[in-house]
Amino acid sequence: MYIALLIILCTGTGYAQPPEFQSIQSGSATVLFEEPLRSVARDVAQSYPSLSGELGSKLELSTDFPHEVLLLKDHRTFARAAGTDLITAFAQGGRRLVVVDFTHMNEQPWSFGETLKHELCHLVLHEQVVRNAQEPGKVFIPRWLNEGLCQWASGGASELRNLGKRPELMNAVLGNRLLPLYRLERTFPGDARGLRLAYEQSRSAVEFMVSEFGYEKVKDILVHLREGTGMDRAVYLSLGISHREFEEKWQASLKTRYTWVTWFSNNIHIVVFVFGGVVLVLAFIRAVWKMVTYKDDDDDNTYDPASMPPPPGSSTGLRKLRSRRKGKHRQEED
Repeated sequence: MYIALLIILCTGTGYAQPPEFQSIQSGSATVLFEEPLRSVARDVAQSYPSLSGELGSKLELSTDFPHEVLLLKDHRTFARAAGTDLITAFAQGGRRLVVVDFTHMNEQPWSFGETLKHELCHLVLHEQVVRNAQEPGKVFIPRWLNEGLCQWASGGASELRNLGKRPELMNAVLGNRLLPLYRLERTFPGDARGLRLAYEQSRSAVEFMVSEFGYEKVKDILVHLREGTGMDRAVYLSLGISHREFEEKWQASLKTRYTWVTWFSNNIHIVVFVFGGVVLVLAFIRAVWKMVTYKDDDDDNTYDPASMPPPPGSSTGLRKLRSRRKGKHRQEED
């Protein structure tokens, strides 16, 4: 049982001994929790029917099947179970289980409900497409479609931790670094930047599909996948174009949407900061240059008594003046 595996994972982490999970029933869902999270579990159980109903209406699919939602208070246990430190929750469709790392969800309480909706969406898609297939072992939903649909259905929420607000999709479009969708069918990149880009691309591709062809066509793709049809064929049968044509149309829409003008408008604070820095550097260089040239001029005009003419009326001055006149007469005679 997966819960037993999680208890084993707790050994050597923040737990003095394996935890005992309590449970609260909420419709078809069972909320599992550790005693310190009882109040949180009550809130989840109370809001879960509404959340589940909203998701079912959005997807036009049933959410009424038994499943479990496990709340963990130890981050290391969650990270070991998830296999990564970059997410706050994950879903196991085959086990009908959602696991939530409450240590990070507590940092962003406003996103807790949307993240639960996102994870429940994964269970719903697995239930409707894979579990209900004639040959479940031969059916799978491409991960980009799975993640994209669940982000679309949950208002853009995902299980990713708050890794910053860097617009990876826009930067990838401008830098010609988009990941081909076929590379996102089975797995996503393991690094933070690549993972964030994969999620953003998935959401963008599904939103484009829904806006251009309608959600009914997306549901048709799911039906064909459940029947064992491959993704390329399912796209062609549902959208009337090949998978490659769909991807080209989607990428073309991104290039129209994201331009360098868009980048500058979204990063105006960076542009102003860099411009201000350049102005300050140039002003400093100019000030240093003025100081150097002023010093050179000052050195050229240094007072030298020997080069100055003698004061009028002095004997030394008369002698020098007579000497100069004599020298001039001799030159004329010669």
